[in-house]
Amino acid sequence: MKPEAPSETYQQRLRGYHRRGEMIIWVGASLAGLIGLANTATFNNAPALFRGLEATAIIVGAAFFAVARVKFEWEATQIKRGVEDGDIWPTQVAPEEWPEDAEACWFSLRFCVIAGGVIMLVCFWWEVGAWLVAHSR
Repeated sequence: MKPEAPSETYQQRLRGYHRRGEMIIWVGASLAGLIGLANTATFNNAPALFRGLEATAIIVGAAFFAVARVKFEWEATQIKRGVEDGDIWPTQVAPEEWPEDAEACWFSLRFCVIAGGVIMLVCFWWEVGAWLVAHSR
């Protein structure tokens, strides 16, 4: 899942880590939206299974959010320290390594947000269905 960048320098890698960290923040913010929606009357008529699935998607997504953010930030910190200590040069070619575990958490965070959104839509439509049944009599 590493962005394609052959012969990437440490400076470019650092920018990539910062961009990924910013994207993680934006996607993580959608978890806050799901939390807000989960505290509405959305789940009143939906089965308890959906409440559990939504809570699970939010909690697991938050864990992936934290791990991905910390891991990318740590990778960026190591580059900054290496430059400050004179161990590496910003224009030096960086190794092809990309933090695969952080990337996996980034992917999983997006999956949890999408899953939480889909579950939320099901609950909304469940509520609409209950309203339609109640008003069709």
